[in-house]
Amino acid sequence: MAVTWEPQERAEIEVGIRRHPLASGRCAALARVVYRVGKPRDEATRGRQVRPLRRSAARYVVPRTPHPPLWGSHTLTETQEHGVDGLTGVEGCAASEYLARHWLYAEALEVHDVDVFSVDQNIEADE
Repeated sequence: MAVTWEPQERAEIEVGIRRHPLASGRCAALARVVYRVGKPRDEATRGRQVRPLRRSAARYVVPRTPHPPLWGSHTLTETQEHGVDGLTGVEGCAASEYLARHWLYAEALEVHDVDVFSVDQNIEADE
């Protein structure tokens, strides 16, 4: 089941995905868009960050996409019990399945709460 968005909300998220595509590395900027749209609908909306486990040898988080970029971490928004980012698209992915479905070496990753407005604060200026 996908995230429930009103047409205007869906359009706003889709614009954010186009403006901050996966390859751009501006995941935090997209997470802020999703957070602003999701929070009024779901009070439990929160920022999340995927990082390598501290005790693992992993240095990067590697998405299951063709020609994946190398990131030290990845920021997304969780709303309506779904992770929403450039990997999942506007529909999102059930939070319980997000890591296994969208990341290689999920066992070497951890997900933490994060304030999406404090991550890469000036990332939009890099556009």
